[in-house]
Amino acid sequence: MRNQFRNRTYSWPLERVAALAAVAVVVFTAAVIVVPAWLIGSRETTALASRMNAAIVGDAKREIESLFERIGALQETARSVLSAGAVKIDDKVGREALFMGLLRADPSISWVSFGFENGDFYGANRREQAQYRLVESKWDVERKTAIRQIDYYAGYEGSLYQTHSKTVENDYHAAGRSWFKAASTSEGAIWTDVYRFASTGHPGLNTAIQVEQAGEPLGVVSIAIELNRLDHWLQARMAGREGMAFLLGPDRKLLASSETKFSDAAVEGQPSPSLADRSIFEALAPYLASKQAGAWDIDDSAFGGRAFLNVTPVGLQGWTVGTLLSERAFAGDILAERRRMLMASAAALALVALLAVVVTRRLFVAPLQAASRELKRFRRFELAGRRPLRSNIAEVAELGRGLESARQSLLAFSRYAPTELARKLMADAGHGEQAVERGTITILFLDLEGFTAATERLGHRLAPQLNAFLAAMTDEVREAGGTVDKFIGDAVMALFGAPDADEEHALNACKAALGCITALERLNKGWAEAGLPTFRMRIGVNTGRVLVGSIGAPDRLNCTAIGDPVNLAARLESLNREYGTRIMLGAQTFDLVKYDIAARRLDAVRVKGKTERVPVYELLELALGGARIEPAEWVKRYEAGLDALHDGQPEVARRCFLEVTETRGADPASATMLARLPVPARDPAFDALEEAAAAFSGRAAEG
Repeated sequence: MRNQFRNRTYSWPLERVAALAAVAVVVFTAAVIVVPAWLIGSRETTALASRMNAAIVGDAKREIESLFERIGALQETARSVLSAGAVKIDDKVGREALFMGLLRADPSISWVSFGFENGDFYGANRREQAQYRLVESKWDVERKTAIRQIDYYAGYEGSLYQTHSKTVENDYHAAGRSWFKAASTSEGAIWTDVYRFASTGHPGLNTAIQVEQAGEPLGVVSIAIELNRLDHWLQARMAGREGMAFLLGPDRKLLASSETKFSDAAVEGQPSPSLADRSIFEALAPYLASKQAGAWDIDDSAFGGRAFLNVTPVGLQGWTVGTLLSERAFAGDILAERRRMLMASAAALALVALLAVVVTRRLFVAPLQAASRELKRFRRFELAGRRPLRSNIAEVAELGRGLESARQSLLAFSRYAPTELARKLMADAGHGEQAVERGTITILFLDLEGFTAATERLGHRLAPQLNAFLAAMTDEVREAGGTVDKFIGDAVMALFGAPDADEEHALNACKAALGCITALERLNKGWAEAGLPTFRMRIGVNTGRVLVGSIGAPDRLNCTAIGDPVNLAARLESLNREYGTRIMLGAQTFDLVKYDIAARRLDAVRVKGKTERVPVYELLELALGGARIEPAEWVKRYEAGLDALHDGQPEVARRCFLEVTETRGADPASATMLARLPVPARDPAFDALEEAAAAFSGRAAEG
């Protein structure tokens, strides 16, 4: 095996080699100039991306820290005012002014609310731009429900106007909420994890702190932030840039994004999915899976090419802010220059390669490709319709003359060997060998009656007739898919199912047999008109398992078949003489084609080397269109007579064979069977009557 791979030779098309050589020269020259400039530009791009990412991350970090500080300050203001009693929590007018003022003080705030120890709730909520609502919820202990009064307001020219109100019931119990419980047990302000607000479905979080008066807990004041406010800020920060900024929670879930279509804040009523569920983040998942900060240079088609990722912790709530900038966002001029350099290099490569291809194709490639195609046709044994190979190159012209000489030699060879065998040998790289193997095939023998006697009378003058006969038989065999194995004088041996496999070998042999009979009838008609002798033909067809392949001496092989089925096919051909038939089939052939033909069971014969008789059949015709042919009445009578003969009923057999003769006018097979029957014994009374009749006739003559 090692030597096999060591000695293997790899070949390349000349056209490709010439083009590659020319391209290699141009590529080397271009690389000396382009690569250094490319590397310098790449380093500058990376440094610029790092500075821009750092600036955006810094702004986002400061914005988030500032937001937390502002919210914390407003919350402390609310706690101080309520704890000192400057605004009574039961004073509806005062608390409305306080809560609405806090809500309007910072556009990032979505809710300012107060939860009572008894489960009551009061809050001011920012809905849309310049739209607000005040919510007051009273907990009914007995019914375990909350009666919620909601007043809706709209802002106009700096003032708020109530638009409508409604009352609803729900199960909202303020003292049972997580933010209330956490703040009640904490000494300072607490921040909740990100969750979705029940009223809007948007993700957000709360900061809450307990309010006390005179050392007694009064309730919990809470300020909520909806994270879609951060979406808008990130959008504004990334305006005009090809890239995105995003905010991640401690569990690496997306909180906000400058691309709102990927932000949880833009998907109402849906749970916050993980990064792996976001198509835009699929390529980022390996980098964001770690909670470590870092910067990465990414080249992925998801971002349109090269991009730069920067991830930095905010320092609050375990949040992380990140940016993803496309190289196109800030390196357009550099990239354009790169493209121009690449286009110039590509143009040079294309021009040189084209020149190499044109020159080599005209002088070498086209003639050599024609020679290669010719050799492939030789291997398929396709020798007709060839154009001469012409070239101005002496060596190529000599190659063309050699190919023409080889074609003429193959044409001569094809006259002495079956075309199918020659094609197979050529496809086998000319090894000249074919493995001998066992296989089931159908063998056909055909022979002319009386040809030998005619040869003794006419001699060489029969050669044209013999050639015409053999040519016609060869055409019929090939047309049916068979292979002429050999000519034996005026006899022909043909194989079906070898050397090429054929599942329908038995049926095709029957087609060939009938075709040969028809072809001989056409020849006889022409010979008779020309005053030449005509002939009758016998055919034997048999199917069986034989040895088939190359058989002979090392320097002289013959692709043929040997075995008892071959001998029986030859025997069947000669048996036609005894029964006066033209085509005789063996039993196995009949079993394979009995539904596709009309045939007559002729007899049961004893084969040489076997003690039991085997049935033989006369082929009459083929079924057309797949319809089965019903046996003719005379065929049924003949086979009935044959059965009676074998059963020891000679008189019944005699009647059957005589009926066949009367029906057909003449049937050589029936005559043969009648000749085998014993002569019937004469009745003595009939003999006496015959003698009396003779005596009477004699006396009458004398008188």
